[in-house]
Amino acid sequence: MPFLGTPLVTLAQGNNVAAMEAGVASTEPADYDAYEWSLPHIPVLDALDLNKDGVLDATEITVAAESLAPLDVNNDRLLDKRELGGPGPIPGWLRLQTPIKVLDKNGDDQISFAELENAASELRRADIDGDWVLSTTELYDRRAVPPGPEGLANVKSLIIMLGTSDLVDPILPGADDRQYEAYMLYTESGSAGDTTINSGTKLLDPSGELIHEWEAEHGPEGVHSYLLPDGNLLRQNGIGDFFELRSFPVASHGVLEIVAPNGDVLWQFEHCLENNYCLHHDMAPMPNGNILVTEYNAVPKVELEYNGRTPRDNEQTIRWFERVLELKPNLEDGTTEIVWMWSDLDHMVQDEFPDRPNYGSIKENTDRFNINFPRNGQRHFHLNGIDYDPTRDLIVFSSVNHSEIYFIDHSTTTAEAKTGEGGRCGKGGRILFRYGNPAAYGFGGPGKKLFGGQHDPHFLNSDDLPGLGDLTVHNNRAGTVPGREPTGAFGVGNSYSSVVELKLPFDENGCFTLAESGDPYQAEVVWEYIEQPLGAWHGPFAGAAVRVPNGNTVVMNSQTKRVFEVTPDGERVLDFQLPETGRPQKLQKISTDDPGLVALLQRLRAQETAKD
Repeated sequence: MPFLGTPLVTLAQGNNVAAMEAGVASTEPADYDAYEWSLPHIPVLDALDLNKDGVLDATEITVAAESLAPLDVNNDRLLDKRELGGPGPIPGWLRLQTPIKVLDKNGDDQISFAELENAASELRRADIDGDWVLSTTELYDRRAVPPGPEGLANVKSLIIMLGTSDLVDPILPGADDRQYEAYMLYTESGSAGDTTINSGTKLLDPSGELIHEWEAEHGPEGVHSYLLPDGNLLRQNGIGDFFELRSFPVASHGVLEIVAPNGDVLWQFEHCLENNYCLHHDMAPMPNGNILVTEYNAVPKVELEYNGRTPRDNEQTIRWFERVLELKPNLEDGTTEIVWMWSDLDHMVQDEFPDRPNYGSIKENTDRFNINFPRNGQRHFHLNGIDYDPTRDLIVFSSVNHSEIYFIDHSTTTAEAKTGEGGRCGKGGRILFRYGNPAAYGFGGPGKKLFGGQHDPHFLNSDDLPGLGDLTVHNNRAGTVPGREPTGAFGVGNSYSSVVELKLPFDENGCFTLAESGDPYQAEVVWEYIEQPLGAWHGPFAGAAVRVPNGNTVVMNSQTKRVFEVTPDGERVLDFQLPETGRPQKLQKISTDDPGLVALLQRLRAQETAKD
């Protein structure tokens, strides 16, 4: 049989097809139910499968280069997007096909004849079970687009998220004097299902013009970046290629770099070991020059059961928990010191096995994590955002699986952080405060849950920011639109997003005051932005929201590349789409007098002068 396993969409609306082929998001209203869904002809897989049996045997892998070469219809010794069967209905469509993902080493959605020379050896890496045959399971990225009806539903969700626009009435940079005049920094990333590809960091001036770019090597994952006070760039990068990260959970990248304006890598830290640990998702540069990072931590099933996690028949041999590390980079000799560490496993509670460690009441131990919540999934928490408050020496991080944010005390030693004693607040590494989903600690009920798939918690800890001491959160799935049904994963079709500002119950010591009765973790929502009509803005995953000094809030919808800025009264004063075709994760507005920006612009001018 020919390769028909990966679903594709034949779009009935011509305008949307033209927009997708041009690599831009359509602004035409979309009627997704009117789309005709069909299985595709996939040129690469069809060419490789000489006997049309739906798998690739050892002979077909050996002659892969010869089989693919005839796809070069214009004889330029390059298989371009069209010849590979692109561009497809969503950004990253081609890279959802495993053969393209492993052959296209530089991630540019093309396969050169130089890359084809290694086709056989690269394809053999996909033979996970070692039987010298690439099965359907090995040929498709089943995490994002499995064959069959489930795959069709996933692709439909991706098309809605990535192939259309929520931008209605553009307001360009500089068009409204109520905008906060600032530069904009973001890292561009191509998307292929749940695998992203770092394709460079861009700096735009206040008018939206590109003035500088740090090029990347199109490595997998690694899509966050920050401008440092000296004008250098702190960025993430991926280890190796897709196969090095295939066994790790989503958004694992494993590499941090500090890069000069001219692209020179001044410092690099690689921290990723299969079935053990890997840096992932977010990071937070600190005023002392150190860096806070989140790290997946693999815990064997037998250890989890010893610590009171109820066995699951379908649970894998390891489950990924979390650690927070503080790194001290040394740019002089390139070394890195881990100067502080916190682990969630040190702060678990369970109420199912009295004879095992950590036994206790969930409601009476709300400063610990219930090891049996949630019940399913390989990633226990999936931390997706972290920030640091130097004034109170606190860390906040966000868990998408628990729909919560957590605050811990950074003033502890690493030894104290393993316990419930010590530190400025006297609770060691225990949870000082948590918010978003009381069900996670036994106080749930109708209407109690606030967060859903949230990202990007931010302390308002600068004197020039209105709401000093508050916290903002990008709430991806804030609620559902009455009368609408979901059309796919991540609440696509019936959800809406919001930005929430919380007034936190700090005491005079900068720790937290807990409620004396009922739910101990009570905070006040002092501001919330929800776009009207309800559902007009929905960022299914990723995304960012940041407060700027004039009181406005800048929001990024990662799926549609839309950037908008709203006043405290909720009025849009900026609303535009970034021009590239990828999917940025975050966007920062950097003040014109920011020390890092001033240093960067001075160094860029010096580089230009040196060229002249």
